Amino acid sequence: MDDAIGAIAALFLSDLPDSRQELSIQLNSHFPAFSRLPLELRLIVWRLALPKGKPLYLMNKTKTKRPRSQRHPIGSRVNQESRKETLQHYVILYQRKKKPHRPTTLIPMYFFDPKVDTLHLDLYSVLCIRESVYWLKNLFDASAVGLTTVKSIEIPVSPWSGGRDGVIKPRDMEIGAIQTLQHFCGLEQIILRCPNGIIIPRHEEGWGTGKWADLRDLIRSRAVFENFFKTRGALGVKIIVMDGVGKVLE
Repeated sequence: MDDAIGAIAALFLSDLPDSRQELSIQLNSHFPAFSRLPLELRLIVWRLALPKGKPLYLMNKTKTKRPRSQRHPIGSRVNQESRKETLQHYVILYQRKKKPHRPTTLIPMYFFDPKVDTLHLDLYSVLCIRESVYWLKNLFDASAVGLTTVKSIEIPVSPWSGGRDGVIKPRDMEIGAIQTLQHFCGLEQIILRCPNGIIIPRHEEGWGTGKWADLRDLIRSRAVFENFFKTRGALGVKIIVMDGVGKVLE
């Protein structure tokens, strides 16, 4: 503890540099000796640079502006060696459109690691079942992988995402999600996420009653999903309920 206090004191009590002193910027952005390391060590470095799991946001919508996609893994753009190693861990997904792309339209491209990444579906994809399943299967099959490779899915539950009067009933979400998830046979976990303080109308109380529910509806939805997978014999699928800041709700 004394050493830590001494280090902090030395940092804050040290003399400031003379403002009239001529300073120069030292660039250390290159490591020329890296290429002389053994190949095994270089490959270890590239693997350590891989993200430890990230969200992949997919939206079944036609857009002519820049898509909401994640940054590509840094190893995919350092050099040929790093790119080759990185691509061994990722599947590249191209989000095609029904209509031909305009010259100014960017085709969304995603790097997806089925082993550690989480696939995020928007509520439109969950509720528009037939169209979304067709779209998702084309997206993954075009990359020589199937929906069965996906291990983790997150479904955002928000009453402001659509539906009549801008509100979606929890029961509608459950029915749509279950019919969509039937095509993901390799799932290991499903995350139901709801922002903090959100309010959702209770389905059984109908519309316009003025009675509101909170995150308890998500807990009930978890039981619905657990029962669905239990009847299919997929007992190993975890159903996790989270609030908007990532806190797991019991």
